[in-house]
Amino acid sequence: MDITKIKVPKKRYEQQLDDTRWKLKAENIRIRDKRKCRLCGANKTQLDVHHIRYINGREAWDYDDG
Repeated sequence: MDITKIKVPKKRYEQQLDDTRWKLKAENIRIRDKRKCRLCGANKTQLDVHHIRYINGREAWDYDDG
């Protein structure tokens, strides 16, 4: 059996946001942006990182950092 052909169920989006891979990526983006919102410049204690576009079937951490 070829294990590369085994389908692994994708995590629901909410679960992806709790994944260490997403948490690290989001924190690196916050550091890159000096913990300021790229749209309005706000520097709240907690800033959320969002995708500009969502691509069906892609994991939250599989996007480029742009």
